[in-house]
Amino acid sequence: DARAVVDAVGGHGRVVGADDADGAADAVAQVLADEEARRRSADGAWRVARERFGIENMVRGTMAVYDAVLGRREG
Repeated sequence: DARAVVDAVGGHGRVVGADDADGAADAVAQVLADEEARRRSADGAWRVARERFGIENMVRGTMAVYDAVLGRREG
């Protein structure tokens, strides 16, 4: 689902159908034509990616798995 990909980066993206070459070309042209919107979208996507997939979250998730396996579940 293309919407899931856009949601993965906090809505900072474009949804285009897999068989929609004209739509893809239009989306690329729009991004290239608006430098400020392109910068906002890129900055937002990087921020969301760092928050969701940064080292801190990776370590926290790994530790949660270890705790669960070792029987030290929270709650």
